[in-house]
Amino acid sequence: MRTFIFIAIVCHAFVSLGQNSIQSYEYWFNGNYAAKQLQTVVPAAQYTLNTAIPTNALPAGLHVINVRFKDDSARYSPTISQ
Repeated sequence: MRTFIFIAIVCHAFVSLGQNSIQSYEYWFNGNYAAKQLQTVVPAAQYTLNTAIPTNALPAGLHVINVRFKDDSARYSPTISQ
């Protein structure tokens, strides 16, 4: 089974009138946003994503994973693609 391991992806809080908390993140592969996976997290100003994401449903070959974070004001971070 192939897995992507993300170590030390750090998302910093959004800055506006106050410090917001990261509430969740979502990820999807190869531009297939309809199949995104949503994961909630313990609210925090900074969050380090360290998880194994299952890739056994993907065919062999090169793939792109996209990740973005959502704060307590329902605003999203820029999408990280790798």
